[in-house]
Amino acid sequence: MFLHTPSSARLISRRGKYGLMLRVSTIGAYSANNCANMPLH
Repeated sequence: MFLHTPSSARLISRRGKYGLMLRVSTIGAYSANNCANMPLH
């Protein structure tokens, strides 16, 4: 079972926020690379 304690919830929300930012940044870089590489293909 997962215990919903305030500290764990805060940690998870913080980790989720960082994960979302990381994911968005990586997706943005990947799409930028794809756009840059498209004319070469």
